[in-house]
Amino acid sequence: LRHAEAKALNQQKNNLNISNVIVAEQIEAFPDPNAAEALRRLPGVSVQQDQGEGRYVLIRGTEARLNTTQINGNTLPSTEDDNRNVQLDVIPSDLLGAIEVSKALTPDMDADAIGGSVNLITKNAFDYDGQVLKADIGAGYRNLRGDLNHKLNFTYGNQFMDGKLGLLIGGSYNNTDM
Repeated sequence: LRHAEAKALNQQKNNLNISNVIVAEQIEAFPDPNAAEALRRLPGVSVQQDQGEGRYVLIRGTEARLNTTQINGNTLPSTEDDNRNVQLDVIPSDLLGAIEVSKALTPDMDADAIGGSVNLITKNAFDYDGQVLKADIGAGYRNLRGDLNHKLNFTYGNQFMDGKLGLLIGGSYNNTDM
């Protein structure tokens, strides 16, 4: 975990703009079910809740529609037809390799966001040395509601042809009655 924190802090230090970075080891250290919940741990970032879970990200207090969201550098459109808000509660945090939040735009970035930009970087096979197989299983019981929550995550990855070809398969299942 210390190596991951050092990696994230070094990347923040070398960026040309004001930004925060969370790497996979930091994301996995907490039980956050989705990308919005993982982002709420950053300074200057707040999350708008819907049905008890974080859904929309607000950077430096600006509305969610004034921020842009990307996956691996490609702009993610809104699923709603009447606004630009991107619902980050549908993206499982376990499938993310890193999250970069730019709080100030620079001339090399698209000028479609006033508040800032969130870049969700997915895991890939080259993040690991050789073959990897990870599985996480969790369950919980809420006494007030009398129901059971359960969560399952798995990741399998391998590299072939002397590291020129990689395969990564991941899945996430989370069931919480609300």
